[in-house]
Amino acid sequence: MRKPRILWANYYCLLDTSSGASLSARQMLLQLLKRGVDIKILGATNFDSPRGAQKLIDQLQPYGSGDYVQLADGPLTHRVMVTRSTRVPEMSAAEIDKWHHQYQQTLDEYQPDLVFYYGGKAHDYLIASEARARNIPSVIYLVNGNYHGSRWYRDVDLIVTDTQATADLYKQRLGLTVHAVGTFITGDRVFTGVPQRQNLLFVNPSPAKGGFIVVLLAKLLLARRPDITIEVVESRGGWQQTLDKVRDALQIDAAGLPNVKVSQNAQDMRRF
Repeated sequence: MRKPRILWANYYCLLDTSSGASLSARQMLLQLLKRGVDIKILGATNFDSPRGAQKLIDQLQPYGSGDYVQLADGPLTHRVMVTRSTRVPEMSAAEIDKWHHQYQQTLDEYQPDLVFYYGGKAHDYLIASEARARNIPSVIYLVNGNYHGSRWYRDVDLIVTDTQATADLYKQRLGLTVHAVGTFITGDRVFTGVPQRQNLLFVNPSPAKGGFIVVLLAKLLLARRPDITIEVVESRGGWQQTLDKVRDALQIDAAGLPNVKVSQNAQDMRRF
């Protein structure tokens, strides 16, 4: 009796350390792998931010647009199509067509029991529709509030998310039943077991994640508690870009805050 098979397929790279959705989906696949599920991954070299591609840039240098690369990731293997840009909106029609052809071929050869993915653009619709044409159920991972209309879920069999808040949002907006399954985190990749309690930590300094609040908090702490350091870890958002937006939107100059330490995007969060 063969193992159950799941194909993860979308136009992003699950090794993107600047994408919370990719990081979370990858953890889910690792947990499923431990439960005896066979996993195949088909993606492309698109990232939320170039910061998330730092460790892969050297590996991808020898390849051109449309080439496929196998990326080893512990027990997982990622088959990704190299794209000219690292941003999905800049994919060419030829690249989308080539990826879709490979996806169709993988469906026919691998014959998965389930297709798993995220994405709500026009070319993403074909992922679920191709699976449905082969009577393969599909699951979409929904972890933001940016989805509207009905086309994106028309051919999807199940919608899962990480939080009940997101599930409630789509129930209210579109009347959808979205299943909150939680966030899968491997503790030994996050906790050191020796708490230092030295800094305030802020990850992904973008306005949507509360960047403005942290800038104002840093200015307040500098006046009242200059002994407290805020460590900012860049991800999709960059600290300087947030400072610029605060200046433009609020007319507040927050440059040169000595109580803010900025660190680069990192896959291993234990040192933070």
